[in-house]
Amino acid sequence: MAESGELDETVVWSRDCLRRHRVRILDNMNDVTVRQVLDRLADRMSDEERERILCDGQVGVTTNDRIRNLLDTLPTKGQRTIDAFRRALWDCECRFLVTEIDQIEKQRES
Repeated sequence: MAESGELDETVVWSRDCLRRHRVRILDNMNDVTVRQVLDRLADRMSDEERERILCDGQVGVTTNDRIRNLLDTLPTKGQRTIDAFRRALWDCECRFLVTEIDQIEKQRES
């Protein structure tokens, strides 16, 4: 699958997938991406969850803290939210990251 192509809907990210690729996701997201992803997940998260993830106004909170909060919250929201997260990453110009994780997961399955 080419990075500029369509999202491969045959690949499903599980809770375990998020755990396996946690560092990869941390290394490849930034604060803007976190906020863009949360905007796309607005219908799947409460305002309180969003505030807990972003920790806006709290001193010393880093982008990686926000990403960790997001990755810790996603599995509690169910598979549809994990699927929506994957789609949001794709739509937020993190196609390279989605493609990389998809390729690794496909290799694991074969």
